[in-house]
Amino acid sequence: MTGLLQDIRYALRQLRKSPGFTSVAVFTLSLGIGATTAMFSLVDGALFRGLRYPHAEQLVSVGVIAPIIDGEFLFAANYLSWRRDQTPFANFTSSTGVNDCDLTDDRPVRSSCASVASTFLSTFGVQPILGRNFTPEEDRPDSPKVALLSYGIWQSRFGGDRGIVDRTISVDGKPTRVLGVLPRDFEFPTLAGTGLVVPEALDESIVQRNLMGPTVRVYGRLKPGVSIDAAVAQLPLLFRTFVESAPPPFRKELRLQVRSIRDLQIHDSRRAAWFLLVSALAGLLIACANVANLVFARSTGRRHELAVRSALGAARLRLFQQRLTESMLLALVGGAIGCGLAYLIVHGFVALSPAGIPRLPEAMVNVRALIFALLSSSAAGVVFGTLPALEKPRPEALVAMTVAGTRRSNLRKALMAAQVCMTLILVTGALLFLRTLRNLEVQPLGMNTQNIVTAAITLGQEKYAQPAQRLAFFEQLEQTPAIARCRGGCPQ
Repeated sequence: MTGLLQDIRYALRQLRKSPGFTSVAVFTLSLGIGATTAMFSLVDGALFRGLRYPHAEQLVSVGVIAPIIDGEFLFAANYLSWRRDQTPFANFTSSTGVNDCDLTDDRPVRSSCASVASTFLSTFGVQPILGRNFTPEEDRPDSPKVALLSYGIWQSRFGGDRGIVDRTISVDGKPTRVLGVLPRDFEFPTLAGTGLVVPEALDESIVQRNLMGPTVRVYGRLKPGVSIDAAVAQLPLLFRTFVESAPPPFRKELRLQVRSIRDLQIHDSRRAAWFLLVSALAGLLIACANVANLVFARSTGRRHELAVRSALGAARLRLFQQRLTESMLLALVGGAIGCGLAYLIVHGFVALSPAGIPRLPEAMVNVRALIFALLSSSAAGVVFGTLPALEKPRPEALVAMTVAGTRRSNLRKALMAAQVCMTLILVTGALLFLRTLRNLEVQPLGMNTQNIVTAAITLGQEKYAQPAQRLAFFEQLEQTPAIARCRGGCPQ
């Protein structure tokens, strides 16, 4: 420990003697470590952080892929049939989706309601922190309206009042009894924002008469020891039943899909997340190569000093330890500054990014990111400090250092070649990425989109319950001078 403290004090004195070298090295490392830490913070939720459900590896999304609907689904009749049959799932549940709803008490506010089966929370291993889940009897069309509040709605709308359970509130103009409050970290499997959770209330008698009735998203918890591939192998008969109930023109387009909840949430973003993280790590390696070259150049002016210390009996390990300590100090200072830079990058990226990127809004420089920054700083110090520190000054170097200079020159040339290669790879990847974005922007949509705008409008169920009332609304909207024509539709 005494030797380490001596090395730290000596390294600090040496760095103070070379403020220009110290500033450039710290600045270079802070950029590399800051960018890498920021990218880790942005992709942590997508790649590494565990899901917020117990035994999340057993949870899957189950359904059929069709060209007309985004994501896997089942018709409600097929779902009820699959739920009754023997399947590889310990629990099987469904949701008819997340839709806008209105809290219409004295302070009306727009929220979102997730309609789920009574088995939904138990399948995902979620328990309300207040109150209880709704029962199968409450998950029927003729049952009184009930709801579970999200933690956010409970806090913002009702001030965290623990007496909210069994209170009646107004949802879309209808009295609804509050059964409980969901945990703070509850998230819907599709990552859709959820203010309330209500029973989906499928009418089984109607569903069984209409085999192509409403569609549902289906989720299951695999039985212990059953893999996704094994689950798929047990479902062909049920899938064949679904295909037979589908319109003949679409039957060849259908395929069965069972995937993990993480794949459901992240889907194509996983590849982009890895690309960003690997690119940032490559940038950190380039920064390390730059600093290693700076250390090599600086060591030229210290050859006499190191040779004298070697001639006086300093062990090679001792010299290596001292020089590596100096490199580690540079890396740690650069890492500390890089953490501040990462904080700015992450907040700016989250603020400017478009909506719909999975888990991006919750990205932050948290403890995991700080630990990653510490590990990155330590690794960077070892990477750029090891090669220069391995050089052993010899006493005869006091007279001539031609051989050592040649060896050092070869190492610096190798580092420069590695820098050029990694830079070319990064630049090529960046250019391809920009070209892809450009192609997306100019890709023809098959229609004339000039002067066309879209808007999401939720019509109240009380006032616009009938199709004629909704049609009258759009006809009235067309009377606005700035609107030439107006059409409405139901989103999937």
